[in-house]
Amino acid sequence: KKVYETMMNAFWISAKQAEKYIRQKYTIGTEDYNSRFFAIKAIEAQDIFFVVDNKGNRAHHTLSNLPSDLRKFVHFVGQPIGQVDITNSQPLFFYCSLMNNSSINKEELMIMENIIMNGKFYEFFMDKLDLPVNKRKEVKEMTFKYIFYGENGNYDNKYLQIFRDEFP
Repeated sequence: KKVYETMMNAFWISAKQAEKYIRQKYTIGTEDYNSRFFAIKAIEAQDIFFVVDNKGNRAHHTLSNLPSDLRKFVHFVGQPIGQVDITNSQPLFFYCSLMNNSSINKEELMIMENIIMNGKFYEFFMDKLDLPVNKRKEVKEMTFKYIFYGENGNYDNKYLQIFRDEFP
């Protein structure tokens, strides 16, 4: 935790620019405005937090909870920070954990690789379930719930069944 606190002290936010941005984009007094305003003030005051949850040992901290549109105002050791958004990141990490497993059928793995590398993992399920484009968020949530995070007590779940059928 000491290393984290030292590192967090190297972060700062261009508070005036960030506040100007939220005044232009959000209505003062709304939840969107207020949450961003208080986040700006917390970083400006170096009021940081770091918590690891009990469910998945995931770290939550001041920067991970910062609304993404404010990240462009955050600096680390005087330099602006960047971020990378990997399409289908959880499926990609899952695939990477499987790719050197010799017990997995290579043809199935190549099909999975093609789907994931083309950024179409959730669309694959949407096609199988004949769902419209506006259901992508729901499909993503359900694949997380039933495939990636093991809430599979319901063995008749349609997402899990599709996955089992396509990648036995």
